[in-house]
Amino acid sequence: KEALAEILKRPGAALQLVSKVNDIYAPELEIEVKN
Repeated sequence: KEALAEILKRPGAALQLVSKVNDIYAPELEIEVKN
């Protein structure tokens, strides 16, 4: 939790984290929706 708090203190880092998670999970979600 502490590491996450450190990331959230830096807005840019938080946005990068969100986009990274999107890059990882979005393709899988799209595949599930299409099937």
